[in-house]
Amino acid sequence: MWPHGLPSLLEYFEFIDSVHPSIQFTLEHTGNTGALPFLDTLVKISETGRYTTELFIKPMSANVILHFDSAQPMSVKRATARSQFLRALRLSSPGDPTDRSLEKIDRLFCANGYPPAILRKTRKEAIQTYNRRGTDTHRQRDRNKTKTPLVLPFVDDKLCKKVHGIVNNSKINFQVAWKGGETVGNKLIRSAYSTPPCPGGGRHCHACHAGLAGRCHYKNTVYRIDCTLCPDGQSFYIGESRRAIRKRFNEHLGDARNKRMDSPFGIHQNKHLTTPLTSQNLKVCILARASDGPDRKIKESICIRDQKPTLNTQTFSWPLTPHTD
Repeated sequence: MWPHGLPSLLEYFEFIDSVHPSIQFTLEHTGNTGALPFLDTLVKISETGRYTTELFIKPMSANVILHFDSAQPMSVKRATARSQFLRALRLSSPGDPTDRSLEKIDRLFCANGYPPAILRKTRKEAIQTYNRRGTDTHRQRDRNKTKTPLVLPFVDDKLCKKVHGIVNNSKINFQVAWKGGETVGNKLIRSAYSTPPCPGGGRHCHACHAGLAGRCHYKNTVYRIDCTLCPDGQSFYIGESRRAIRKRFNEHLGDARNKRMDSPFGIHQNKHLTTPLTSQNLKVCILARASDGPDRKIKESICIRDQKPTLNTQTFSWPLTPHTD
């Protein structure tokens, strides 16, 4: 806030621009409009110094967003609209600024083929979500954590609805997600030209020291961790991880270091009171790699059934029928 008038502001700007030739500034001010855009927010200041904010969309914006006729599940289209309405609510002051921001989002999605009835319903849902923010977010997040993601290729909304009905009527705790097919971007663009290196450079990576040199970044894996302080094959653990295996291995080391009694390696550390479990005496290997959550869970269950790990105090794997030759 500059309370000394525009001429004084321009004079000050000329001064700070002349301090050093390598340090040059740009200046934007409200002028006679009383409004100034900052990123995607329009800040309006009254003569009394009170300010309000609302959503700002650049005049040269192409107003292009996921089109309603796109080959995407209806849930994705609704979620896209809902997220934009929530964005408008978060950026806006109560009252007229909020109404103007919501109308901008309405016009954006109408221009991209969305029916007014769907927008009205989605807008109402977004307002309800915004008003109850912070009340049930963690509870909903905890519920979703217990569900196994089932990723399926998207065909059309009719099939999506049918699959959701089958899953909801089954006893399996699935969270269905849909993925699209190959796009031009996927075909032509890669985010990396080579295998990503170990973040620790190998020297400071616990997983690399434990036997995963060059593979510590692998994701969607089923792994086995052996304790070399115990006789061969007597103490080992089998688990699975969607994330990079080095992150999961570091969590196991942390459980052992802190002697957490709700974790297998925290419990096992009590057996070696004088010797801490580290990457020097824990050896990890990858038993299988998976394509998605269900594939990972099935492969973990098979490994647990066949190898019978001794350190698995708890398992969230799927039950399998007895193995028969």
